Amino acid sequence: MRSQLLQLELNEQEQSILDLPGKAVECILPAMLQHRRGQPLITQHSIEDSLQSLHHSERMFAANILLVEDILPNQVIAQKILTKLGLSVDVANNGKEAVSLFQQQDYDLVFMDCRMPVMDGYQATEVMRDYEIEKPDRRRVPIIALTANSSREERELCLGAGMDDVVTKPFKQADLANCLQRWQRPRTSRWKFPRSDK
Repeated sequence: MRSQLLQLELNEQEQSILDLPGKAVECILPAMLQHRRGQPLITQHSIEDSLQSLHHSERMFAANILLVEDILPNQVIAQKILTKLGLSVDVANNGKEAVSLFQQQDYDLVFMDCRMPVMDGYQATEVMRDYEIEKPDRRRVPIIALTANSSREERELCLGAGMDDVVTKPFKQADLANCLQRWQRPRTSRWKFPRSDK
């Protein structure tokens, strides 16, 4: 597959992806090939925008994050962005895995894809909120929806399930950083943790 990619005329940003660790490259290569053939990712994520944002990222935060995403190339890209921002990231492939990790670990924030197999993001969020109620010693963790649907109805559906905020796909590093600034304390700031009415 790498040889297929090398046969293409790559721009500078696309060429730079070949310098990533081998496992990450192998994960992203299928997405790049689809992107070059005019087949968008399910999340419509822009490979070029993602690479550009990675090159200009800063370690702005220090927190433990749970990323819930079922599409492997999107997992790799989002995890790379979040790690560059200074975050420690665990990845769940669906809502069921996310609930299990959430109950075992103490996370500062969850990025939750909405539509996944096994258990979707809405159901997973409801289970997490019920778990927090059952465990009064557990603080309420911000859950941020990741969705390609930017409609008002989708936002209301996310908030109704217990999520706190929405990031619309395709997202860039700046989108995730802005969201984190609303819900996490930056490394060099005394910014207060926001309260939610939910």
